[in-house]
Formats: sequence, structure tokens, C-alpha cells
Amino acid sequence: MGRSLFILDFDRTIFDTKRFYTDVATVMQTEHHLDVDLLKRTYDAFFDPEAGGYNIHAHHEHLLGLTADQFDETIRHHLGNHDYRFPDAAAWMDEHRETDDDLVIITMGLPRYQKLKFAHCSGLDGITKVIMPSNKGALLKRHIKGEDTTHDFSFLDQPYDHTYLIDDSAETFTALGVEPTITGIRLVREGQRYSTIPTPPGIREIKSFGDL
Repeated sequence: MGRSLFILDFDRTIFDTKRFYTDVATVMQTEHHLDVDLLKRTYDAFFDPEAGGYNIHAHHEHLLGLTADQFDETIRHHLGNHDYRFPDAAAWMDEHRETDDDLVIITMGLPRYQKLKFAHCSGLDGITKVIMPSNKGALLKRHIKGEDTTHDFSFLDQPYDHTYLIDDSAETFTALGVEPTITGIRLVREGQRYSTIPTPPGIREIKSFGDL
């Protein structure tokens, strides 16, 4: 079968973002009397797709007066022993850590927020993690075409027999386009963001890592 590279999306693919966000809100409600309804109503004001997505630190500073350090310390104290990987993702990743295949995580978001989530996700030690400011598919395409020298995608230049991209967002594959060197696999988790958006033609669709 040969040696494979698996490029993995993070949020909603490996990481249960919805559960983490819900638990964060519960902690902040208990510890700092957060108005959860107000948090939900004002969410969109702190979501900017052109600036990396959701700014959870600015949102809680606005609502509670917490600095980013205070916010992170509170979350690590109360949620530090939680593993927010989806069970199917955890089982698959742990199994593949014992093979010759390589795993790389590419995620879009604000670096501080993504690193906080990494800290609440077991089994990531030794795995390359790349945080992107915008659409992953578009940036991967630019690298493959030799048009991007800003981001470190050196793992793509290694001699693998197969390269797979696993992502929950259809937009990632639309932006990447047809790329013979990368096999696209879309993971559609029912009830998650993007789950109702059709999968682009030519992209394999799965419901869990158990389908691989």
C-alpha cells in the first residue's frame, strides 16, 4: 500500500468544536456569571472570516472584562483533563500513529484560539500543526503551483505514495480544485456546521473515520 500522508482538518473533523464551545460557556457562566444568551446573540460580531474566524478572546473580554491570559487560565484549569477529539477520530489517529503514515493538521483560525484548542486535544504530540489565516484549499493550491512561499507546506514535498486531504468543509475542496497529487475525502458529521452543503463532484464522502 505504501507510505501515505494524511492532511487533516481540525475543527469538526478531529476536534468537537461544538462540545468545547458549549463547555467553555458553562465554565464562564459558573465562574464569571456569563450571560450565555448574550454570548450567543453577540457571536456574529466577533466572527470575521477574513481575519481568521471567531475571536473568542475578544468576545469574552468584551462581555466579562477578562484578558486573554485570564480566559486561557480559567479554561485550562477547568477543562484541562478533557479530550475533545471525536471518538472515531481519536481511535483512527491513535492507530495510525503506530504505522509509517504521517499525519499533519492544517486548520484555519486565530493562532491563540487554535493553540488553546490543541491543548485540549490528546494525541497531538509530534504531529505537525499548521494554522492558516484563510481557506486551506486555496493556500494548498497556491503552494502546489509554486505561487506561495509564505506558508510552510514542506511536508507536501516529501516522497509519499499517497496524499489524502480530509476536511469537513466543501469549500476547501472547491478552492483546491482538481489536484492529481491529493485525494480529497470529505467528512460530513450530521448536525455540524457545513453538513448540509453538498460535497463537490469527485470528492469521496464519509460519515466517520471508521469509513476509511
